[in-house]
Amino acid sequence: MNSRPTLACPTDEAPSAADRIAACGLRVTDSRVQMLLAMERQTAPMTVEDLMRHLMTSGQSFSLGTVYRVLSDLANAGLLIRQWIDGVAGPRAIYLARANPAHVAPHRLICRLCRSELQFFSRDLKASITQSLGKDPLGSANDSLDILYCCPKCAEPA
Repeated sequence: MNSRPTLACPTDEAPSAADRIAACGLRVTDSRVQMLLAMERQTAPMTVEDLMRHLMTSGQSFSLGTVYRVLSDLANAGLLIRQWIDGVAGPRAIYLARANPAHVAPHRLICRLCRSELQFFSRDLKASITQSLGKDPLGSANDSLDILYCCPKCAEPA
């Protein structure tokens, strides 16, 4: 069985990025630490290109190949969430830091007839559901919601 080590944190301080990387069994490198910290400061999902631009504007320089490899390593280790969205040239990966509860989980609208999907991000969706129902049926989970509906194409009369 492949189990990841749990993080032992003897103080009340949150573990550093290097500690979290090491706890996942990855070698701690400057590129991994810098990119994990950059992702944790973001409140919205980022593509590889978004992160490259962010790193360049903050004076950090990594090759595109390094950014792809590090994001893949961090996602495979469970430190980032990788989601796939439709892009102009096919599916694209977007990344979110798992450790930060301020991040927005992607939600999906799924047509119940043709099963087509639209992905979107909303900070307020869960709060709106709770307010509308007068109770919180979702709990504190920061997970994605799948919403079934009838898309405009399927709703058109034949």
